[in-house]
Amino acid sequence: LGENNKSIAEIVINQKKNQHVTEIFEKIEDEETLKDIAVSAVDRKFRKLALEKIGTQEILESIAFEAKDNEIRKMAVNKGNFYNEDVLQKVAVEDRDDGVRIAAVNKINDESKLVEIAKNEENTKVRNVLLSKIVNPELLEEIALTSQTADIRLDLVKRLDNEDLLEKIALEDNDTVVRTEAIKKLDNEEILTKIAKTEADRLARQSAVKKLTSQETLVAVALEDEDQFVREHAINNPSLSDEECFVEIAINTPFKETADEAIEHIENESSFIQILRNAKLEEVRKETLSHIDDIKVLIEIIKENEDAEFSLKALNKIDDEDILLKVYEANISEELSVRAVSKVKTQKPLIELIKNEPSWRIREAAVKNISNKKVLKEVAASDENEYVRSVALSFLWLKLVRNLSFIPSNKSPVKYLASSGHVYMQAVHALQRSASVCPGSISGIASSGQDETHS
Repeated sequence: LGENNKSIAEIVINQKKNQHVTEIFEKIEDEETLKDIAVSAVDRKFRKLALEKIGTQEILESIAFEAKDNEIRKMAVNKGNFYNEDVLQKVAVEDRDDGVRIAAVNKINDESKLVEIAKNEENTKVRNVLLSKIVNPELLEEIALTSQTADIRLDLVKRLDNEDLLEKIALEDNDTVVRTEAIKKLDNEEILTKIAKTEADRLARQSAVKKLTSQETLVAVALEDEDQFVREHAINNPSLSDEECFVEIAINTPFKETADEAIEHIENESSFIQILRNAKLEEVRKETLSHIDDIKVLIEIIKENEDAEFSLKALNKIDDEDILLKVYEANISEELSVRAVSKVKTQKPLIELIKNEPSWRIREAAVKNISNKKVLKEVAASDENEYVRSVALSFLWLKLVRNLSFIPSNKSPVKYLASSGHVYMQAVHALQRSASVCPGSISGIASSGQDETHS
């Protein structure tokens, strides 16, 4: 043909594959010329065909660093004559394509070289291949301790089971995620306790707390840790099971949410009574009341009356009328007496109370529970307090209205009367005829029209 190798290479490099160019290419044997084609040919088919005809390691190494085509570089590395591990290590570290780097790693057998690459390898795919090829556990441990890349150390922590190494990493690694992963694999109670009490990162402390088995340590963490979630993990650790531990936490914690979490694990009323009497937080003491039905304790709260609202809540839980009357008689406060009397239904003590009680508010509470019309009539006529008289009259009127025969049984008496003026007056006249109520009182109702208070 008369062309030199360079001219031939230029023809193949710059043209797409066709019969004429293929005939020229098939006559090329010079590997340097083939290297130029493998590196630079426009048509990938020629690049691959040229590479297949090259067997010299040095030329293959040049292609591995010079070719822009990832596939050509990878093919060069995979050639059987490419076995220089120093060069393979350089490719594994420097190549921009993870597939090429993996191909290089797969051909390296020297574990020390694999270790050097792995220490700084940030690509997960390449790193997984590297670590899978290193079988010496001591070398893996060296990487776990010396690599500057947290992700590499994290991968190795997941693979390793050396307790001493994991303890060292859990205590000393500068990355919280790595430390936390190491903590998850620890069983040494002493180390876990140290981490739970001294670790700066809350997530790492949480991991340690989850693995603790000492109830004493868990109580201490629940009471002392500054992070709410760490405290919750301590309380909800299955190893913490004695109710007295939860009581201790609820009593001594300065945190309301921690007390609430501990109380969720308490069942015995005696435990709630302990918390009621001893909890540092007043709001925690008050919330235990819903779990307490012990009459003695409820009476104790009422008698102490340190907080009026709290005492009233305790009183609301008592239905025994003898006790309610004793609360009234104790005259602890007017508010408590009113509430106690309002829960009494027995007529005799209520009637005696109305006759002798100086407080109009307490008499009013009693009047509202009186069922005897005669008593209501007497109070409406003679009680010294106008409002109490009005209340008695209203309740008496309501009782009489309920007995009026012309009001349909399926209608509310008050609403029915209020709906029509002439019906209202008909009711008043019926009451005057049928009830021995003092005329002035009935006239008061009539003159008030459809007054809301009397309705």
